[in-house]
This record gives sequence, C-alpha cells and structure tokens, in this order.
Amino acid sequence: MKLSSNSFLRFPILILVVGFFMANTAFAEKIVWVSAGDLDTTGVAWDQGFIDILEGAGYEVQTEGGTMTGELTSEQIETLESGDLIIIGRGCSSGDYNYPDSWNEIIKPMICTTAYFSRLTRWNWIGTDALIGDGNSGAPLMHVDEPSHPIFNGVTLDADNNVQILDGSVGSGHTSLAATEDWGYGELLSTVVEPYSVWIVYWPQDSEFNSSSIYYAANDRLLFACGTRESTESPANPAHGWGMYNLTPEGEKMFLNAVAFMLGIVDDVDDAPATIPAEFALAQNYPNPFNPSTTINFSLSKSEQVQLQVFNLVGEHIITLINGQYQSGTHTAKWNGRDAAGNQVVSGVYLYRLQTESQTLTRKMVLIK
Repeated sequence: MKLSSNSFLRFPILILVVGFFMANTAFAEKIVWVSAGDLDTTGVAWDQGFIDILEGAGYEVQTEGGTMTGELTSEQIETLESGDLIIIGRGCSSGDYNYPDSWNEIIKPMICTTAYFSRLTRWNWIGTDALIGDGNSGAPLMHVDEPSHPIFNGVTLDADNNVQILDGSVGSGHTSLAATEDWGYGELLSTVVEPYSVWIVYWPQDSEFNSSSIYYAANDRLLFACGTRESTESPANPAHGWGMYNLTPEGEKMFLNAVAFMLGIVDDVDDAPATIPAEFALAQNYPNPFNPSTTINFSLSKSEQVQLQVFNLVGEHIITLINGQYQSGTHTAKWNGRDAAGNQVVSGVYLYRLQTESQTLTRKMVLIK
C-alpha cells in the first residue's frame, strides 16, 4: 500500500530517501586508511586485519602507508579528502601526526582507532594526555553507555551492558585507551569498566571538542580505540606482532557498525538485535537538544510501509527521511538539520512523525545553533 501525501501540506515536496543497508553489503564508499606503512615480525602489514574486514564488507580501501606524516600539505589533504571516510590506524606513531591545525580542518568524516592521537598534546579531542594502565592494560571490558546507538546494532551485551571487544590472547598489552572522564562536548557512547574512562566518543560536525580545546570538528569525528598495538612479551612472540587483528566477533560487528554510521549508512534489521520489538514505537531523538545532527530510532513489530518526516511547528514539511518498506525490528535514521533542498534550517522546535499504513506517532526535537 502506498502512503498518501502528508496531511499537513497540499503542495509538492522533494523527498530525500535515506538508504538502509546491511553491514556486509557492497558499498561504493571509499575509505582512506592511514597507516605507518611498516610490517610486523611475521611480514604482515600493520593493521592489515582491519583492512581485510573492510574490503570483505565491500568497501574500497586506499591505504596510505607512512605518506601522511608531518604537517599536511595541500596535496596530502586532497588525497585524504578523496575518500568518503578517513580511518587512522592504531599502529601509527602519534608523534608523526602532531599537527592538529591541519588534521582538525579536514572536511571528511574521520575515525581514530588510537587514543594517542586524541590526547590534549596531539589533536586535542579529549582534555588529557594520560592513558589507562600506562599503556599496558591488556584487553579491558567495555561498558556500553548508549545501547540504542546504531554502533551497537546486533552486538550481544551482558546484563550490565558490558561486552568484550578486544581479544586478550592477541598481544599482552599496550592497549591505548584514554585515562579520562572528560570527553568534552562529544557524545560518550562507551566506557572502560575498570578503571572507568572513555572508550568510544562521537563529536558531530561543528561541535567543540572540549573546554580546553580551540578546535572544532570540521566534520563528524569518532574516537573508536581498538586497543592492542603490539606485543610486550619478552622474548617477543612473532605471532603477536603489530599486524595481528585483535577484535573479537562482537568487536568486529561494532567496528563495521561504526564505519557504516560515520558514512551515513544504517544497518538493516538483519544486523539489529535478534529480539523483535513487541510494539510500534518511536524513540526520543538523541542528542536533544542537538547541533548539528541527531539520531532517531523507531521499532516495528511487523513488516510495513514507513514514512519518517520532519515538520516545523506550523505544520510545514521540512524533509522526508524515510519512505519505504521496512522489516520488523529496530531501525535508525539521522537528520542533519537541513531541509529537502539542502538548506540549513533555523534554531527551534521541530516535529518528527513516523507513519505506517495503520499508525502514526509524533515527537518533538530541538535544534540549537
């Protein structure tokens, strides 16, 4: 059944459809992976395991091995921005990338897999230089602070919302996680259970990183620390070199979800938690109030035709985020505060409405500039 045009308006609208895809579907998106360009003791390129799972998921990966050190030139920035997403490999030495002015101005979204870069004396995303366990924390347990966030779609959590994402048998230390409870103006998504500190933090475009930072996120930024960088065993175990892939199956799901989230791709129901929602539901957006973007979750108890639209308080249509057939399960959409023509809307209260063939739910959200 095709849904009728919205009842608030009687004139044509431009529809923007947000596609939902599975994490293992082939994408056209290109990822620029920044690595140190070296090999481990077994001859494997550092972080090759991460590149393998990205390519296995259908992404095009361009590896820049040791080509992005020093203060970035216009040519280097052009290379980085040729991708849809930039990922900083955990094997890079942060001292070679200590140029926050150029790195923080890159206009493409970025994931940093090492907490070393995020420190106060590096890119200044977080307000500390310290690392937990003095860089030898092994594989601590992660606590998920925002279980409904799409990064955790399909990830099995225990009763306390904890999960093991690092394989402690791969290497024995140098887990680079920031020893801080200060994540500035970002959205804290997960923490280290013991000792308590940040793990995954998301800064949306244009947000200030922290109170002591002079830098803003030129596009979406995500700290997703992937832990073990090298073996500290003596004598060294060649099987535990830098190139060894150390994510657990749950960690791998989370990492691919994070990549999809930063690319604006949202996982399909097949990658969502196995439990089928008992009812039709529309969650409160988060963050709220927001600037510049927000996330909206909704649940379906059966397969239905769905529209998710945004209106202002006088009932004028702003944008259609979703218009299509969706299976039972929990789904996620993002709104970047722009209308259907791509124009930034003004600060204020907006309505977002979820409509199926038989039901309609509406909630309010607040955009603050």
